[in-house]
Amino acid sequence: MWFSKKKQKQWEFEDKPIVNWTTKIKVKYDMVTICKLILTQILGIKDVELTVVTNDSQIKIFDTPDFELQAMMLGNRPLKKYTLLLRSNIGAANVLSIVCHEMWHLSQMYKGQLQIIGKDFKWNSKMYSGSTPYFERPWEKEALKEQTEIEKKVKKLYYE
Repeated sequence: MWFSKKKQKQWEFEDKPIVNWTTKIKVKYDMVTICKLILTQILGIKDVELTVVTNDSQIKIFDTPDFELQAMMLGNRPLKKYTLLLRSNIGAANVLSIVCHEMWHLSQMYKGQLQIIGKDFKWNSKMYSGSTPYFERPWEKEALKEQTEIEKKVKKLYYE
């Protein structure tokens, strides 16, 4: 795996962003640092609080007939507080790409492009039903495209 042979760079961050990684998912790297790198160095977001937890039942609410979500970003734009929900069965090899994808959603919420309203979504002022197929959701298409670039940048920043 890409993260097992290289030495991690040492990073220092200001008081924010705050990242509370409380999930029990086993990973072989420092996900708090990775989240802070994505936020500050890649997305340019420095004033948020992110809590990461495992919550299968809450994620399941947002599954669609065509797709079982592995993670979900919830956010409160005015308070700048976000929660990343992860399924408990995510493998260590998938965590990074999933986190990169969800951090893009945080960026969409932070900018006011994406809102979750009950089980529905508001994307750039247009409402979408929660039953909209996953791969037809414009915010998901964008996040799927961006996650690969974010992951490449993380790898460059995280290691010497």
